[in-house]
Amino acid sequence: MKTQTLRYILIAGLGALACRNPKTALPELASLPDTLKFPLSGFQVSVDADTLEAWVSGPVQTYPLHAKKSAGSWFLTSDQQHGVVEGPASLVLRSGSKQLVKPVWIANAATATGTSSVYFTPKTINLDSAQDLHRMEHLVDVWRNLLALDSGRTLYFDERLIELGTRAGTYRGVADRPLSSYYVHSGSCRDIPVRYRFNDTAGMAVISAGPLTDDWNNEQAGGTLVVFALRQKGKVWRYESRLLQAYASVAVPKEQALGAILQVSVHRTHSPLIELVQN
Repeated sequence: MKTQTLRYILIAGLGALACRNPKTALPELASLPDTLKFPLSGFQVSVDADTLEAWVSGPVQTYPLHAKKSAGSWFLTSDQQHGVVEGPASLVLRSGSKQLVKPVWIANAATATGTSSVYFTPKTINLDSAQDLHRMEHLVDVWRNLLALDSGRTLYFDERLIELGTRAGTYRGVADRPLSSYYVHSGSCRDIPVRYRFNDTAGMAVISAGPLTDDWNNEQAGGTLVVFALRQKGKVWRYESRLLQAYASVAVPKEQALGAILQVSVHRTHSPLIELVQN
């Protein structure tokens, strides 16, 4: 009698343990898909488990999957109805304390229309240092995936050097895209022509410099600083002016100018020394 009672207790205990530990067997990796295309149409996995969690961990986002049990297997679907950033990802299945990770590739079921982006660098070119421009182009779809620029799907970035002219100005790399604009800046000032005259009535001397151009006859940029230095009897007077349409001028008292030695400077370019005399 005691033996039979112990047998019943043992059977009941094993049943309780079976209820406490649900089945958690996971599938073989080879039985899972290698590529998942979004929006997912759903796919089936053979999992001998009572519970199942599933998700896809993509390059920039994680996509939870809905798992529905049906006839000894599970059918997985997703609420993600839009495109995704394509690339390597992980399909993760978890049942109880067991977890399986399958490397997969996620892609979009349909190819989205791409928008071309064209960049020009540098944005500002000084003719003293360079006379060419770096042009780069790539194509990106609405989901931020790079698309091929060629039909053979081998060219994803197009890079080339564009030879520029020697005329200063603002240009557009692409006619209808203001953000593709770049600026060709004039080179260094070639030389500094100087003129002066005395106004006895006003007791002043008017000194002008210009036109100031580079080696390609581009005018120096408006607002460029021009320095007029006068030296006389151990004294130095410094006057500054800004270029306007390639010319700059200053008016100084006649007593400072008459007999003084004048030198006009723009950055590292200097005029010859000129003695200011009145004819």
